[in-house]
Amino acid sequence: MPKIHAEGPITAMVGAAVSSRARLHLLSLYSRNQKGERRLSPSRYKLLLAAHISVSGAWLGASAVKMVLAIAAGASIVHQVSAAYLTAISFLTSTDVTLAILTALTGVLLSLGTKWGVLQYYWIVVKIALTVTVVLTAAVFTDLFLLPMSSALTAQVATETTLFKIVSSSTVFLIALCAIDMLMIAAGAAISVYKPWGKTGLRLSWPRKGAGQGAGPVNREELL
Repeated sequence: MPKIHAEGPITAMVGAAVSSRARLHLLSLYSRNQKGERRLSPSRYKLLLAAHISVSGAWLGASAVKMVLAIAAGASIVHQVSAAYLTAISFLTSTDVTLAILTALTGVLLSLGTKWGVLQYYWIVVKIALTVTVVLTAAVFTDLFLLPMSSALTAQVATETTLFKIVSSSTVFLIALCAIDMLMIAAGAAISVYKPWGKTGLRLSWPRKGAGQGAGPVNREELL
């Protein structure tokens, strides 16, 4: 027992050191401009933008593949084949979650390094909401519906008529869900291009160096 008490402060110190190192790595991505704002350098901005576009495109592509597999599962008359398609969709759904997290992460890093910040503009808030919605619907559908249905088809625990009804109703719902996911992902991409609406009144971005100490006005239209 005394040993456990002795390790508590050490564990806390290690955790604080790791957290501090992570913050330092994050801060190292950004540099101060002449107005004291933290901004990404042009090369880092292009690198993050390329990564953001790449993972977003992969995310959209994975959703399109899921729709194709769902159509194939509904068209197949062999239940084991339908179950195999549904298992592949389950795997792609977990991949979707990873791609969605990477899309959100690169998007936040980009926003923090530009004039937009995070949560300052409605278009960014809407993009975050769309990402969270797609992830939650995919996770809930997989846990509560897709995996049990795949198991039932593999085991053939129901009659042929019941299995046909399961496949027919579930694939129609799955195709509709994939289509909605693709529309939301595409909408997020369009919102990134057009950047509609205005400011939210919230602020989550880097504080300006010397803010409140006579720093000059900031040109919010400056990107970098």
